[in-house]
Amino acid sequence: MKKNLLKKMFRDLKNNAVQFLSIFIMCLLSMFMLSSFDSDRQSFLSCTDKYFKAVNFMDLSLMSEGFTQEDINDLVRIPEIKHAERRTSLIGKLKSVKDKKIELNFIESNKICSLYCLKGEPYTKDKRGLWIDWYFAKENGISVGDSLEIECNGKAFTEPVNGIVAEPEHLYYIIDESFADVSYSEYCYAFLDASEYPFEDITFDRVLIDLVNVDDQIYLSEADKENISEAKLKILDGISKSSLRIVMKNEQPGYQEVITASNFDGMMVALFPPLFILLSVLCTITTMARLTAKQRTVIGTLKALGFSKATITVHYTMYSVVISGAGSLIGALLGYYIFGAWLFSDYEELYTSPIRQMEMSDIVPLVIIGIVLLTGLFNYLSCRKLLVLNASEILKPDAPKVSNAGRIEKTFIWKKLSFATRWNLRDININKGRSIMGIAGVALGSSLLMGSFGIMECFSMQEDWIYKRLRPAEYTMNLSGESDYSRAYDYARKFGGQMVMFSEVEISKGDKSKMYSLTVADEGNLYRFQDKNGDYAEVPAYGALLSAKAAKFLNADTGDVISFRIPTQKKVYSINVTGLYTSPDSQGIVLSRSCYEKLGGYFEPGTIYTNMTVPKSYETTQNDVSGVLHKEEQVHAFRKSNENNNDMIYITVAIAVIVGFVTTFNMGILSFMEKVRDVATLKVLGFATKKIRWILQQQNLFITGIGSLAGIPVGLVYISLLMDKIDPSGDFLIKLSLKPYIQAVFFSFVVSVAVNAIISRRVNVINMVEALKGVE
Repeated sequence: MKKNLLKKMFRDLKNNAVQFLSIFIMCLLSMFMLSSFDSDRQSFLSCTDKYFKAVNFMDLSLMSEGFTQEDINDLVRIPEIKHAERRTSLIGKLKSVKDKKIELNFIESNKICSLYCLKGEPYTKDKRGLWIDWYFAKENGISVGDSLEIECNGKAFTEPVNGIVAEPEHLYYIIDESFADVSYSEYCYAFLDASEYPFEDITFDRVLIDLVNVDDQIYLSEADKENISEAKLKILDGISKSSLRIVMKNEQPGYQEVITASNFDGMMVALFPPLFILLSVLCTITTMARLTAKQRTVIGTLKALGFSKATITVHYTMYSVVISGAGSLIGALLGYYIFGAWLFSDYEELYTSPIRQMEMSDIVPLVIIGIVLLTGLFNYLSCRKLLVLNASEILKPDAPKVSNAGRIEKTFIWKKLSFATRWNLRDININKGRSIMGIAGVALGSSLLMGSFGIMECFSMQEDWIYKRLRPAEYTMNLSGESDYSRAYDYARKFGGQMVMFSEVEISKGDKSKMYSLTVADEGNLYRFQDKNGDYAEVPAYGALLSAKAAKFLNADTGDVISFRIPTQKKVYSINVTGLYTSPDSQGIVLSRSCYEKLGGYFEPGTIYTNMTVPKSYETTQNDVSGVLHKEEQVHAFRKSNENNNDMIYITVAIAVIVGFVTTFNMGILSFMEKVRDVATLKVLGFATKKIRWILQQQNLFITGIGSLAGIPVGLVYISLLMDKIDPSGDFLIKLSLKPYIQAVFFSFVVSVAVNAIISRRVNVINMVEALKGVE
């Protein structure tokens, strides 16, 4: 008997393939989205956490003009500190590899942020030689045992390669301002013992701290963060260096980049899968309600034949359990192995962690179970009201739905409406569930389309904003640490450029403080600023421009007084905020050169913007020039960095079209089958086929119109949330034209009209006798 019920279930699934396929696809898409972003997020966090644990990533980083052994002794006396070690670095040229840049890091020990040795021998104190990063070594064919010629500040020396390593401070592959794009083969970092320092006196400007009570790495608890903050305060009290700068673990660039990427994935997980799941449930409700109503006689017959209520309930519940379970499982696997793996490829490209293994969190199997239970529950609820009746009552035909169009029938407008409009309004009111599902499906597709096209326009506007309005210079010339003001001034005069100084700075107001960027601009119009309205913000002769995001954090506004301090200096500056600006890349304050010098600051320009051609050869022939970038290189790098985002947008558009097609097709099939008798009656009354198809199209257009318009504000929220997560340190111009609005509505209507055209063709092949005969 049970075998016969199983055959019946598969036969019903086949006969109602369109409706059940829509449930299957919606469950598949739900888990596809969830699994993709969840696996990417979980893999990012887990790989980084394992890597940080393997190398004992720092809890605190100290920077100052110089740390002595006495400073280290004072630090380790603080009870919260387990270990402290000094480091310093120099920038040189690797003569063995076409004068490419090399960052030489000199270390005393290897207990904190230790070198992760991939080839060769691990670091040994006082051993001659260097340990070089694995990316650069791979790209340039460097092996263990090779000897490398290095030039640093005019001094040349040779070092053997002892090992090929990865190092966590270089987790996120930030090179420097002289590179527009990720270039593993162009820049390298290496580590040497402090005894290998090429000059007489070594000055350690950094100290790494490992704390006693902080064992977690990427998954920092609130207690961990509190312990780190308390240790920071005790260090400030115990070390007498006015220029001291302390950076906590969760403020490190690599740590923040991983958290930012995971937060974006978390936003995607929280935003879309729940909407798809809700739509899946709506599909299940409408499909199973129709199926049980259609099989009322079958259910009554099964009960009359002696099948128990529990057996029949389990039988009908299995419909959604099988479909939703299969769809969810396949979606989770496709998301993990295809889209999730593609997203995780960013980690392999931009992060130097040697630990790269995809993982999936527990939330994915839990959600699959939740979807199956939820759809099964609504299946049960769909047939429960029938099963509580006696077999004789169930075998009686269900009374047809009779309803009006609501209050509108009592208004004067009703009589002025056409027959088709009145017929459609009554049908919508009778079948509210089906109509709601149709509107929800169109709204979801419309919101995805609106968000995708809107974000695409935002990226296009961002490129124009940066490279035409804010940075219109054709060439950007970056100066090295060997350059001084006189050389910068000479270059600026030679190329008619604008000098700009960039520096890290600690900005504070009241009890709030945070590290931001300081920009000091000399006279010129090649490095500009704009306010939140898009108007140019002039750098004041006295006073500062404060970025909008920094102002929000500091709770500051125009007219307030803020303080700032450059970490390597003792002096604290106070300045009045004269205006707010938006920035596409960094947050902080902007001062004019004249204002900065009036405050007592020393102008040290590191970048020159010019419209005159700067020879690319300056990078190798001029020791005080670290890089020369043409605008085309910068634009190319910007577009390349957005390639994955654009690909993601195209995928989202495809998913939006699929969602719109599936939900509209499902709604259309349900609607048509419920209206077969009505359509047949209209044909008998003399309505032409084209007229009937137009009546059906009217209802479809009405629901599509409401759904597409309802999806627009949801899409705008989607744009706002995701653009903030893509780059928390920068601003995006979200001033959309009519184009994304029109595109979202247009594609929604195209899908809807196409689906209705397919479905309404069935009007031509209706079996009039079968449609109009009564229940036997």
